[in-house]
Amino acid sequence: MADDETTLREAEEAVGRVVADVLAEVAEEFADAVSGADELVAARFSVGRIARMWASRLPRVVARLLGVAETAAHQAADSVDADLDGTWDDLPGRYEDGRDLPAGIGQYVETTEHLLRAVGVRLAVVVLH
Repeated sequence: MADDETTLREAEEAVGRVVADVLAEVAEEFADAVSGADELVAARFSVGRIARMWASRLPRVVARLLGVAETAAHQAADSVDADLDGTWDDLPGRYEDGRDLPAGIGQYVETTEHLLRAVGVRLAVVVLH
């Protein structure tokens, strides 16, 4: 049980690292784009552009979250001596390749992507104000 908890905690920590990396990349891209720009050029940066910088990196975050879901699902199945069907193997790869995801996980992905895009919009609003 302790190994299962450690594995899941490590997977969750990996999500945090990916989110931190993505935020740093967006900040760096934004800073590079506006460094040395005059006020008029800097003002042309829109909420949409910053949000797109964030959104373009979301697949990495979602894939990492799916890795956590896969780990948790396998641990749960193992704890009750159950087997998962093949759609539970390599959730991040399935997501990246556009293959079918297990029942319910597709809706999770859609909802998560929607919420993460909203984070990008909010990030852009904060940066611009």
